[in-house]
Amino acid sequence: MSGACIISPGGRGGVGGIQSYARMIAARLEADHPDRPVAVLDPRGPRAWTWPLWTLWAAARLTALALGGKAAVAHLQASERSSLLRKGLLALLARALGMRVVMHHHGAELIPFARALPRPLRAALSWTLRRADENVVLGAVWARFLIEEMGVRPARVTVLPNALEDAPGASARTPDAPARPLRILFLAVMTRRKGARTLLEALARLSAEGVAWEATIAGGGPDLAPCRELAVRLGLGGRVRFAGMVDADEAQRLMRWADVYVCASSHEGLPIAILEALRAGTPVLTTPVGAIPEGAPEGRGALHFPVGDDAALARLLAGLASDRARLAALGRAARALFEERYELGRHMARLRALYGWEKADAPSAIAG
Repeated sequence: MSGACIISPGGRGGVGGIQSYARMIAARLEADHPDRPVAVLDPRGPRAWTWPLWTLWAAARLTALALGGKAAVAHLQASERSSLLRKGLLALLARALGMRVVMHHHGAELIPFARALPRPLRAALSWTLRRADENVVLGAVWARFLIEEMGVRPARVTVLPNALEDAPGASARTPDAPARPLRILFLAVMTRRKGARTLLEALARLSAEGVAWEATIAGGGPDLAPCRELAVRLGLGGRVRFAGMVDADEAQRLMRWADVYVCASSHEGLPIAILEALRAGTPVLTTPVGAIPEGAPEGRGALHFPVGDDAALARLLAGLASDRARLAALGRAARALFEERYELGRHMARLRALYGWEKADAPSAIAG
């Protein structure tokens, strides 16, 4: 039987939410459908200037897979900017090869990026997206944008939130000790939009108010060094642990260690790290951007604060530090939300339906 070709930055390697998602679904497809080959292609490569060569190589591989009868589905993981260009070109090639094309939009800044394009480029993007068999988005905000502004037919737009395998012991937590400091975790690729600086400013406020806390900031990226410098300037240099890049096992351990997980992003899709927190029963303090208000609603294991508002974040953290019963209740709600929405099994059933491998048995919208 013919299989699928997943096109994703990093292929089966790399770090980040899209890369983790691609590895996860490829492994699950291979386990559930050993009779269907699954290829994972990297169209970007390890360095920015090499991506045209890698895209050409991915195009050649995609063509060979299609003509050899090994792949009838092209599942393209798209962000924005050059990622959308690469995936758009490969989507048009897959269409020409007679493959079923599933464009999976993960880009947190897709909407402002597309709106800012010159009219001819925006028209070309709209034309490309309208030729995909399916456009998968993480939340209703992107579905409305594709339908109302890019002209994609509603029948070709599906809301499919991210999901995770429920790892053994993922929600195992040690009994809370009310007297110990509040444990705060930030886990993300360290770019400016992820908002680690907002957290550091909030921690400085907590220190000034005498709130006891411990914090770990995990992740690597261009904003890591500036955040280290900011921590020193705020007098937090010896109090914040910068863990750098961590693997999946360490990320899971940190989620169990933490009392709260903080996502302070200015733009987001539906971060895998938020799902990891929900899986661990760790309350989430987050900005209400992207699909987060739908995916982690206020009070259902999550509390929201405005983008860039370190004072609001500090108030939430101080409140939970002084009310461990509320903290525990939020943790239980977080785990319940994960079990209700984000376990991988239902997600994969819907994905296989989008591939045309089986009948869909779930709605396309997120329940409120």
